[in-house]
Amino acid sequence: MNMAKATPYYGCYRLVSADEQKKVGGTCLIVRNRESLFLATARHCVDKKYRDPSASSSLPKSVLVHGFVKNRSYGYSPSEGMTFHLGDWVFDASDNDVAVARINGFTQRPVYLWAKDLFEPHPPTDLSIGTEVQFSGYPEGIQATDEAMPSMVLRKGVIASHPQVNISVPKALGSEYALIDAFSQNGFSGAPVFALIYREVDLLRELIDFGTLLTNKRLSLFPRDKTFVQCAPEYQFLGINCGHFQTISDRSNGVHAGLSYYVRAKCVIETLRNCAQTHLDRFITVGVANSPIQNSVLIEQA
Repeated sequence: MNMAKATPYYGCYRLVSADEQKKVGGTCLIVRNRESLFLATARHCVDKKYRDPSASSSLPKSVLVHGFVKNRSYGYSPSEGMTFHLGDWVFDASDNDVAVARINGFTQRPVYLWAKDLFEPHPPTDLSIGTEVQFSGYPEGIQATDEAMPSMVLRKGVIASHPQVNISVPKALGSEYALIDAFSQNGFSGAPVFALIYREVDLLRELIDFGTLLTNKRLSLFPRDKTFVQCAPEYQFLGINCGHFQTISDRSNGVHAGLSYYVRAKCVIETLRNCAQTHLDRFITVGVANSPIQNSVLIEQA
């Protein structure tokens, strides 16, 4: 697989409209658990009553999305739009900004992330303030010139608050949030946030393991007293972006502080598990949230 294309961002889709042409907005992530597909996003993207209890809206039973599909000949190509038919929505038990629905049918097969890849078998000790992060979404107002669809945009930054300490977000429900130093705007809500973890890899060992045609003679050219390594990034799922962070003074002045906040991965995992159990699916339970994922094995096709 082309290593440059094997990133989690092709599993993100732009929420365009709901049944009866109701407008929804934001980004969503497609997750596969065994034989089932699920749509995960920020709750406020699909439930207008979440932030405004007086709003009159119903939860969508189907959504039109734009994004990418896997082309076996050319990698990933834009989709003109596909429809997902959804089951009942399941929300986070503590009212954090997470919503998940099972995909019961689709007009095109989407790209997805495996549920088991959201878990970490060991405590996430590699995270700290300053760790590099990335997230991609479909901000409003940015559209491809040669395609009648929104354009995916990648944002990057760093973890801005202690990874294990919750941050109080003004006017936000729930409490499982953390900050990243990265700009967010309308359309990025619901985008998955990943930390980039860099580890040392034995390049020579990798070449041998992947069945290269090196002969014993060629192998002898490598010095035995040296280790050949390269820095290979792994994607560690942090959670779902919920929007830009504003203090009370920022809100009154209409200022963007340059910070965004995300709901933690454990909330997303637990909501996915509850949704799977609602549909009598046995959810994969390996380890805890926040899994580093080798970028060479991340993307699959439904």
